[in-house]
Amino acid sequence: MVEKGSDFGVQRDAGTVAPSYQAISELRQTPWVILTDGITWRLYTSRVSASTTNYFEINLGVRKDIVLRYLVAIFGAALYTDDKGGKAGIDVIFDEGKNYVQELEENLAERILKPDGVFVDMVKGILSHDGRRRYNQEDLQEAKETALKIMYRLWFLMYAESRDLLPVKDQRYTPLSLMSLRNSLDDMGEDPQGNDCWKHVLKLFGGIRNGSPDHNLPQYSGDLFKYDTRLDGKIIRNRHIVSALHGLFERDGEPVDYASLGVRHLGNIYETLMEFVVRQADRDIMLLEHKGGIREVTSKAESTYSYRK
Repeated sequence: MVEKGSDFGVQRDAGTVAPSYQAISELRQTPWVILTDGITWRLYTSRVSASTTNYFEINLGVRKDIVLRYLVAIFGAALYTDDKGGKAGIDVIFDEGKNYVQELEENLAERILKPDGVFVDMVKGILSHDGRRRYNQEDLQEAKETALKIMYRLWFLMYAESRDLLPVKDQRYTPLSLMSLRNSLDDMGEDPQGNDCWKHVLKLFGGIRNGSPDHNLPQYSGDLFKYDTRLDGKIIRNRHIVSALHGLFERDGEPVDYASLGVRHLGNIYETLMEFVVRQADRDIMLLEHKGGIREVTSKAESTYSYRK
């Protein structure tokens, strides 16, 4: 255990090593290091690829009833001694956490990538899909690229909200948040030709792009939310976007745990989406190669995928 000061991440005086750097240095000799000033507790491990930025932290000054449970469960001495199987309890927890995140990623990928899933719904919404119309490959490719950008923006926001990087605890932001949108999806779905769901999404995109004092949102610079006519000037009906967002936001009726998903996990899915092939069927039922087998799909806008991590 390293127990020095509250200035965890800054070199305070010339020649003085910040406690966080000292903790990282200790990982050369042990797989787990606890750093605390008595109020803030951090757990570092050598079992992650970037120990300086990947750590578990609690603050005893915030919601003590919940935080104290974590203090006892994660920082207790007994957890760091070998059990009868020769494996420390903290390593068991770590391994179970990795398995949980892997399963979470694979489940999300399946819902996004399957031929009648989230991404195809997004493409259909962009196309204002009509089964009587024939789309050329240029239309499909542009719709795919726009859907990719929408997906990336939404991931950015869901990740940021899950980690309190946006003002989710501020009542001014709540009406604009994705959490608020999720709670309204069922009602919006009652009007398939409406576009109130997409209008909510665009308002949030605009708030991120331009800032919104009314919602306590500072302006976020960068190209991701820069105005794009193909996206920000688009009208997307509830018919497809509500279904797509249900798949992104929910798993078996419960919110998807984006706080547990890292950038790498979402990047794995995104890389597969980049290789995604969207095409239009010549008839209502089409045979597609799917994970080494043949599968019937009953949709006019189709896709093939193979998820590889």
